[in-house]
Amino acid sequence: MKKHTVQHLYPSFLGSDKMTVSVATGQNDYWPVYLSFGNVHNNIQCVHCNTVVLIAFLVIPKATKKYTDDPAFQKFKKQLFHTAMS
Repeated sequence: MKKHTVQHLYPSFLGSDKMTVSVATGQNDYWPVYLSFGNVHNNIQCVHCNTVVLIAFLVIPKATKKYTDDPAFQKFKKQLFHTAMS
């Protein structure tokens, strides 16, 4: 008799959103990284009943005003973020 294996596909999503923390941190910017599954029913997902899990905080590097608008520094920040997310 043949044994059948059951395979499931669970879609998952990573998300991030900039958050500024100013209390006791000196106005640092963080990017919290969230994980959510794609097969959550809509009425449960709308209430956020533990459907999103915080998995990491990415710290964004800062520079002095002289280098804030520098294209090389902005490119570095973007590359750092995308490398950390991949």
